[in-house]
Amino acid sequence: MITGLVTTSVFAHEHGSTARAARDAIMRAVKDLAADPGLSAELVAGAAGADGPIPAGMHLPRFATSFSAGDLQRAFDLAFGHGLAPRPLDAANVVCELG
Repeated sequence: MITGLVTTSVFAHEHGSTARAARDAIMRAVKDLAADPGLSAELVAGAAGADGPIPAGMHLPRFATSFSAGDLQRAFDLAFGHGLAPRPLDAANVVCELG
């Protein structure tokens, strides 16, 4: 699965420091969850409003902390190749670097 943070290019360029701060906060959370799998299970169980062995065995996904247009392009190409996208898509048009 590919996931990332989404905003408009206008917002990213006009409010780069805010976008970077949001990205950095999420990356800290990802690292905290990776370091403490018990915390991940606790959060999932709490969000599900359940306890027991099934929610306790569920964990929040652990995502990579880097992302490139090439990563997204592979997903776009696969989607088009399998008929999930109506036309070829260019990832370079939808990814901007925050620095």
